[in-house]
Amino acid sequence: MPAQKPFRPAGQLWLSRDGENVLNDSRIALLEQIRATGSITRAGKAAGISYRTAWITVDHLNAMADNPLVDRTTGGKSGGGTRLTAHGQSLVKVYRAMQAEHGKYLERLRQGIHDFDKFMHLTRKLSLKTSARNQLFGIVESIRKDALTATVGLRLKGKDKIVSQITLEGLESLGLSKGEEAYALIKANWIDAAPARAGKRQEKENRLPGKIISLKVGGRKAEVVTRLKGGNNLVSMIPLQACKALGLKEGKAFTNVFLASDVILGVAR
Repeated sequence: MPAQKPFRPAGQLWLSRDGENVLNDSRIALLEQIRATGSITRAGKAAGISYRTAWITVDHLNAMADNPLVDRTTGGKSGGGTRLTAHGQSLVKVYRAMQAEHGKYLERLRQGIHDFDKFMHLTRKLSLKTSARNQLFGIVESIRKDALTATVGLRLKGKDKIVSQITLEGLESLGLSKGEEAYALIKANWIDAAPARAGKRQEKENRLPGKIISLKVGGRKAEVVTRLKGGNNLVSMIPLQACKALGLKEGKAFTNVFLASDVILGVAR
């Protein structure tokens, strides 16, 4: 019988505050590099992120912590620098200790539960919590960069495809690359209606056709639920005037159109 490979947890340890994920491996690694190098520039480079992203991350952590984790000094005999505070050093130590215990705990579960790794992957997908009505899971197919932004192509279930436009800092922060899993979040109010047979020329980059399976009127809008060709459901809030003009009703073909910049990307790690 072949030797069993050492278990590596499918997801990293996340610590949250007030419902927001604050700490993960990459952020702790940045703090460790700041402690080692005394420079935000060198720390960011060692952690594989830009100077700007490093400082955005540090500012966020300092804002969320009870006491500053990173202190930056300027001038003086030493010329200034960046250092991890005592509070920051204690946080890194506690996180690494918790991570080690977390790994041991998951290993014990793995030994006693059949297909544990598969279900760990499923729980990460199901635990995503957001106010966006539309949460679509997919695989990154393409990434195109320009001077300021990145356009990410995502293949959804059933070969439906969407594109998202995010900042380069956002792409770097997510650590996305081709072939990785990601979530597309789209608020229902960001989606517009288009006739199913409308021409391909559209101002909005995303067009997802399907069939209306539910239409509920409330106030001046209607909640339209479309079953996409690939099997996903997409919820949109369409003004009643547009619904009447297009003759929308259950069972009718419908195309959802929305901007690439209105697609928020997320990862579960």
